[in-house]
Amino acid sequence: MARVTARRWLPPLALLAFAVSACGADDQERLLEAWERDGRAVSDADLQMYAGPAHCQQDAALILSFSVPRESPAAGGSFVRDPEGVMDDYTAASFHADAELPDDALPTGYENAAGVELWLADDGSTAYLVDDDTVEAWPALEPSVCA
Repeated sequence: MARVTARRWLPPLALLAFAVSACGADDQERLLEAWERDGRAVSDADLQMYAGPAHCQQDAALILSFSVPRESPAAGGSFVRDPEGVMDDYTAASFHADAELPDDALPTGYENAAGVELWLADDGSTAYLVDDDTVEAWPALEPSVCA
């Protein structure tokens, strides 16, 4: 007789947390906390964070896509946290884990439950994830296709 094992449903964010931590993430869990904008919860239509495609061996990268309201000076887009450089062919710059927040960076109003704030370069080329003692520079991600 075949043995049936019950599968437990996990919400998408929990699956992402598992996938990222399984890839040897270095403290990425703080980035996967729930996000809000100006004190209100945000939907996946406003902000998403997900691992790169595994079938292209890019799952070590963490992709952030977000939008902001039209009245905001910041624009939004897709950006990548890529310490291993697996998506370097799709960015104009490299990820920097120890960056400086430029004076002209714009606040987006996004902040997560771990206290990480999302800022954007004035020219839209880089997203900055800022917490108490860390500033990470995530370069803009160009559209990519992997087979």
